[in-house]
Amino acid sequence: RDEEAFEKLMKIHWGFVYSIARGSLNNDALAEDATQQAFIALSNRADKLSKNTSLGLWLYRTVNYEASNIRRREQRLQKRNHDYAMLPDESSGNKNHLSAKLHLALSNLSNKDRELILLRFYEGLTAE
Repeated sequence: RDEEAFEKLMKIHWGFVYSIARGSLNNDALAEDATQQAFIALSNRADKLSKNTSLGLWLYRTVNYEASNIRRREQRLQKRNHDYAMLPDESSGNKNHLSAKLHLALSNLSNKDRELILLRFYEGLTAE
């Protein structure tokens, strides 16, 4: 894989891929994530694509897949946040303070680490 050629491909197709993600997700930051994930997937699988593969179509399908994953992740996160907000607590000021601290701590994690924490502690999943 030639890095210069890959960089050129990214420059050529970035706008196309991003616009698909943006239209699907309605959020600039999430569309950027989906676009990056699509190009990471291309980087990881470039040597496995046949010469007959339409790169545009492959990127279209891949970014839609990535956008779908991100949308599901965001929906799970919103549900968790809603469920947490509905917990009974006599001192709502304290709960709001803890919630803000928790969100700040989670936002400082990488996407992968944040997903691991959320899967483990909110969905009860383990490494098994």
